[in-house]
Amino acid sequence: MNTVPEHERGVLLLSGGLDSAVVLSMIRSRCQELHALFFTYGQKTLPKERACAHALAEQAHVRELHEVDIGFLGKMTHAALCSQDAIVNSKNEYVPFRNGVFLAIATALAESIRSEIIYIGSLGGDRFCRDNSQQFRDDFERVTESGTNAGERIVIAAPLSDVDKVGAVRRGVEHEVPFALTWSCHNSNDVPCGECSNCIAREKAFQTVGITDPIHVR
Repeated sequence: MNTVPEHERGVLLLSGGLDSAVVLSMIRSRCQELHALFFTYGQKTLPKERACAHALAEQAHVRELHEVDIGFLGKMTHAALCSQDAIVNSKNEYVPFRNGVFLAIATALAESIRSEIIYIGSLGGDRFCRDNSQQFRDDFERVTESGTNAGERIVIAAPLSDVDKVGAVRRGVEHEVPFALTWSCHNSNDVPCGECSNCIAREKAFQTVGITDPIHVR
């Protein structure tokens, strides 16, 4: 079990997806003043992700949900994730340095509200990009320490870094995550496509844990 320490203020990257929703449920009682960040970068499932992020933030009584438009990222990278005509799969889903951009903005918010911690939903296991790694988080902390006036290192915390998607679902069950308010599909705003890496990992995780995924219940 990953123990979450208490903090006065915190910043959470809240995508509307399963992983960040689990982290939200894990930390909401451990952080007195929680600010969430939701990014719009031209992702094709933006309407569904936005609706889920707002619903999760409202249910958890987040102090404020900050929505930040970084549409330039999708246009600049030509990522399949941001193209209405492309079908996203495990080979083309990567958006160059997306997490780096997210964390840079999160650092600015954290410094502004005097928060000493930023929470992200990165998982462990064998399926992650380099900008989801512990090394990247450690390196980014050193950047914040040398490049801000915070006075100390702003911690990049990944409470799910010790589990894979199956572990995230199990931890979500333990913390009573409202899975029905989350969305993982990269291709659809209505019915999960079942073909993108997120859909495949989510379906396998719920099957392994032995519970029904509520987004498939109509």
